[in-house]
Amino acid sequence: MFQGIIERLTLLLTLFATTGALILNVVGNQSQNVLLPCTFRPPINFSVEHLVINWQKAEHNTILHSFYDMSDHPDFQHDQFKGRTKLFQQEFSKGNASLFLMAITPLDSGTYICLTALNEKNDFTINEVTLKVQGLLKLLLWLFTDLKEPDKSETWDTRLLLVLLFPSLLAVAIYVILRRRKIHMHVTEDCVPLISIKEHFESIFFLFLGDIEMYKKSILNEYNMIDTTRIISRDLDIVDPKMLASGTSRELMNYNMTTEKEPLDDFLTLKQCPAGKRILLIADAGGGKSCIMKKMELVWAKETNLSDTCILNFSCTVLNSVNKALSVKEFLNLKEIPSTLADALLQNPDRIIITLDGLDEFIHVLNLHSTANTSDTVSFTDTLQIGDLVSKIIKKELLPQASVIVTSRRNFDSSLPRWFDRCVILPALNIKEIKVFCESFCEDKKMSNDIYRQVIEDETLSCLASVPLHSYFMCQLEKTNSKMLNKSNTCSSVFIGYISSLVSSTLKDYADTQEEVNHLTINEKEEKIIKCVEKLGKLCLETLNSGQLKVKNIDMRKYGLEPKVLEYFSNVLLKKKNREEEYFEFSHGVFKELFAASYFVHSIENDDELITALNTLLFLKDGMSSISKTKNDFQLFEDMKMKRYTLSRLFMGVLASQTDLFCQTGSDISENRKKLLMEWFQERIPKYTSEDQLNLLHCLFELQDKHITFHVSTYIKEVDLLNTPLSSVDVIALSYSLRQCKLDRLDLRLCEIGDEGIQQLKDVIANSKDVRISANKLTDKSAEVIGRILKLKDCNVEELSIGTNNLQSSGACKIWEALEVNKSLKTLYLHHNNIADEGTEQMKRFLSKNTRLFKINLCGNNFSTRGLGNITDIRNCTKIEIATTITEDKPFFTFVQEKVDTLQAEIKQYNPGWVKTCLEAVKKDLEENVSPDAQALLVKIKHLLAEFNQSPVPAVQYDHSPV
Repeated sequence: MFQGIIERLTLLLTLFATTGALILNVVGNQSQNVLLPCTFRPPINFSVEHLVINWQKAEHNTILHSFYDMSDHPDFQHDQFKGRTKLFQQEFSKGNASLFLMAITPLDSGTYICLTALNEKNDFTINEVTLKVQGLLKLLLWLFTDLKEPDKSETWDTRLLLVLLFPSLLAVAIYVILRRRKIHMHVTEDCVPLISIKEHFESIFFLFLGDIEMYKKSILNEYNMIDTTRIISRDLDIVDPKMLASGTSRELMNYNMTTEKEPLDDFLTLKQCPAGKRILLIADAGGGKSCIMKKMELVWAKETNLSDTCILNFSCTVLNSVNKALSVKEFLNLKEIPSTLADALLQNPDRIIITLDGLDEFIHVLNLHSTANTSDTVSFTDTLQIGDLVSKIIKKELLPQASVIVTSRRNFDSSLPRWFDRCVILPALNIKEIKVFCESFCEDKKMSNDIYRQVIEDETLSCLASVPLHSYFMCQLEKTNSKMLNKSNTCSSVFIGYISSLVSSTLKDYADTQEEVNHLTINEKEEKIIKCVEKLGKLCLETLNSGQLKVKNIDMRKYGLEPKVLEYFSNVLLKKKNREEEYFEFSHGVFKELFAASYFVHSIENDDELITALNTLLFLKDGMSSISKTKNDFQLFEDMKMKRYTLSRLFMGVLASQTDLFCQTGSDISENRKKLLMEWFQERIPKYTSEDQLNLLHCLFELQDKHITFHVSTYIKEVDLLNTPLSSVDVIALSYSLRQCKLDRLDLRLCEIGDEGIQQLKDVIANSKDVRISANKLTDKSAEVIGRILKLKDCNVEELSIGTNNLQSSGACKIWEALEVNKSLKTLYLHHNNIADEGTEQMKRFLSKNTRLFKINLCGNNFSTRGLGNITDIRNCTKIEIATTITEDKPFFTFVQEKVDTLQAEIKQYNPGWVKTCLEAVKKDLEENVSPDAQALLVKIKHLLAEFNQSPVPAVQYDHSPV
């Protein structure tokens, strides 16, 4: 196994450059690529402008490649070698003048001379390389002629030929040098450093560039059936991973936190991916993470220039099938790369770029909570369980010099971001990007315009379309069943519509076919397809816990699936082949989940089974053994929180759907079943945890039954989603499910809802007494919406906390104007909002008429003497308490004191970036306050800041923000 690498290493160690001729032998197979080695000794003050390289074939003085004046000169190149040669200019400074020769033929066999010159005198190096090409033509010549392998005398003849040719070779080189008309300094022998052994070992990688090119070709062949080229250009958000150490992107919401942008095209070409870095790509489900990873791999494979790096794209759904311990080399070989290339990569790990796509789908146990242990070295031959191996790669305990890119959904693992040097967030599509996306996937311009018009006119569709996967399905629905698109107002309805249209199309195609099934009637053919879908659903449900998307031959035999029939579902199931077998693979995980949910719903025969299913999916409780038929199915979901949430939402969508995947036309939910669902939700609402609350609201959204939603809403009194980043789909689910609720408290702090989210939640906010929307990156646009809410006659908001945003003075003025007529608000927190003096000018005019408001907190804003004077005027003419410093708001000051004391005792439980920002703001507020309590608190804060500055990123997970 190691023979190839030993031969290359032995060859490489002979390349100690000296003035004179080196004799090397290279053997290659016909149609493959080879490297013809050549080295020279670069001077200390080496410059490529002083370098001449000339490759010739000795037998006829045929020129392969000429380089001078810092560029290649193909004019002198013989036609036989046109477009087949390549030098590595980035390696010249290391003394590497090797020539890459592509697609060799037996005619290329022979002796080659490499002459390198550094000036006009005798500072030149000659290397001789003999190439032997093995192939069919060479074999036929050997069989039918007297051609024999060269003996020693023939080798001496070649060397004699080299001596005879040397004067002409030298004349050519001198002619080329003189042609440049440049004067070069002579470099003495003392100035020429020897090429170190380390440099020889590093250069070994270049002997395997042919293997990389072959691997690239295999990637291109694999992608012939998959279109990943239509990814629209957009910007990515770049954040400091330390700010995400808790597993959420809460720091994005701080108004003074600037988010760096990176064009997607730069990310795809790895412009910001130096060796040894760990990069985390975060996006919501369906956000396009896998498409981007495939596109990155494809861009690399399509590069026309020879690459000195190798991208290995691992799908975690594929890694889920690995059930044995692996060495690092065996792990790399999962990509079916040549064994010799794997050895070379391990010797040069800085040339490896590993992508781990879909870590949230990885079913093996990860060890990311413990601190990295670099003292225990792990060799490339040591075997590890796949979960441990992946964990060690992420934590730099293995392959620390390799670049690693990991993709995951948000909120997957709170300890994940701490191991990364860079975090990239893939945002949802905005309105303009949705338009571009539709134009990309709809060849018909009118069709794309129709979809876009529907999206901008419907708030729900707009939110759904912000997810690229949803937009893609909408485009396909418009093509196949535009009526279904009009009914698509939930995630599951979009998915069901798309799959149903495909199944209907498959029914038609299969019914029309004459191949091998012409003895069946049309009804029998349709029944066969329906049974296939049902069997596929059963397979999906029972294998969902495996985390795999493959449908193997053994699975098809077990569930009675016919490969010929499955081929008709080519938009859902992709037919693939590896070195072991042919198999099918779901093109996206949501397809498998939807087939599983559909089968699950239609396997339920009575109300008892429905209640058991709901308890299992949403809470993993109650009666799992009461129904023996479905007991095994329910056991699948105990350790699958993420999949359980997705499956429960699809389950509700299928339950409410009038058309299912099995092509059976259903009806609305019966009155008895509605009553059953109302009672179930009513009983469960007091028992849910904050973890399950969002999923429960999604289930109401997917049901889309106004009667059930209204009944359930009367029992929801509090919504606490503190520190839970919400996607646009989450926001629209909340808007639908809570619109009729009269909430005592709505806590959406640190939820990433932004201005658009406030607009969508306006009805929910208006009906809530205590509204907490601090730290959501809100601007004066949100202030305008809040102003309209406060002007409503039936506004229920009594306490509004909207601090740590960026409302600025313009936003504050809109709120003051609304308070002139508002009759509900009692307390208003506007701290840390970049409000300046201009934001106080109209306060007296509007607030003087308000008799309900009694407290405003304006700490941490930017007031001068003028602004403070305006605030004093308001204090004098109203009963409103206005705090501009922390100590002026005693309850707030007490809260900060208690929180600081808690931090001193439990400092490692909190995210350092967020807490440090808060502490710096409080410190600034207290520095000019001379009261004993303020100074005592200031001392504690300075001590905490010193600890944070000295402490590494914490390893402990926490659930709540200190604000």
